[in-house]
Amino acid sequence: MRIIILFTIATTLLSSCVAIDLNKNTPTGRYNIKDLLHYEELELKPDSTFNLIEKQPHRIRECEGQWSIKSKNELVLNGADTKPVFGADSLFYERLDCKNLLLKFESKNKIRHKTYYLKRMRK
Repeated sequence: MRIIILFTIATTLLSSCVAIDLNKNTPTGRYNIKDLLHYEELELKPDSTFNLIEKQPHRIRECEGQWSIKSKNELVLNGADTKPVFGADSLFYERLDCKNLLLKFESKNKIRHKTYYLKRMRK
C-alpha cells in the first residue's frame, strides 16, 4: 500500500515538473504572482499577443504586444507600455519595459520571470 502511494506522489510531482516544448504546445492562458506589495498578471493569447499588468501600492503599469518562441522552453515578449508616465511622475515611476523580455517555462503551469515565478491561474 505504501509503495502505491509513494509511486502516485512521485508520478504527480514528476509530471508537474516536466519541461515543456513550446514548439509543440504553447501553454496560452493567464499566469500571476501575488504578495503583499506586488501583483503581476500575464495573459498569453493564442493569437501571439499578450497583456502584462503589474500592480504596486501606488502604481499600476500595463504592457501589451506580441510574443514569440525563442527556444523549446523560452518565450520573448515584445511590447509597449500602455500607460506611459509623464511630467513629475516620470521622476518617481519608471515605465514598464516590455521589449525583449525573456520568460522561461519551468512547466506548463510555471513561468520564471526575472527572479520570481508566475503560476497558472485556475479558472
